[in-house]
Amino acid sequence: MNAINAIIRPLTDTDAEIYHELRLRALKEHPAAFAQPYESQAATTLDEVAIRLLETSESPHDFILGMFLGEALIGMVGFRRGRGDRLQHKGTIWGMYVAAEVQGQGLGRILIREAISRASDIFGLEQIDLGVISGNDQARNLYISLGFESYGLEKRAIVVDGNYHDDELMQLFLGRRGGAHRT
Repeated sequence: MNAINAIIRPLTDTDAEIYHELRLRALKEHPAAFAQPYESQAATTLDEVAIRLLETSESPHDFILGMFLGEALIGMVGFRRGRGDRLQHKGTIWGMYVAAEVQGQGLGRILIREAISRASDIFGLEQIDLGVISGNDQARNLYISLGFESYGLEKRAIVVDGNYHDDELMQLFLGRRGGAHRT
């Protein structure tokens, strides 16, 4: 597979089944990397997934991107803007995942760059936050290479099977105030 053939687009309600399958896979393969447990997502109906995707796709400030190679959904990342007047200057990247069989080809970098680019187009957005679980050096190094900086560590942020995992908090400042500027 080749990164050149990858297509990234916002997911909609018509993608509910493939999104649900990839999300379940991510939660099963990397339970410590996500706050939502596998069992919770597995209990979610496809109708509920479709409603969430529809609401997100209709939002002017939230999105879930899917990366496709052919018809196969092989990666995903979500973005959620802060709610309330005092939080709208920032947003959060969440749920980043690229299927194991296509990792190491730069697809994660392409996907996260696209998320940053789309978020940067949101008027008034000044910073993007994310968390990376301790021990996930590959993801941490990717984020650092894209300009994210560490600003804290939430100790014992997630507990999986009685084991605690810290969450490194990172942020990227977009370098402007008052709106999207693209050159």
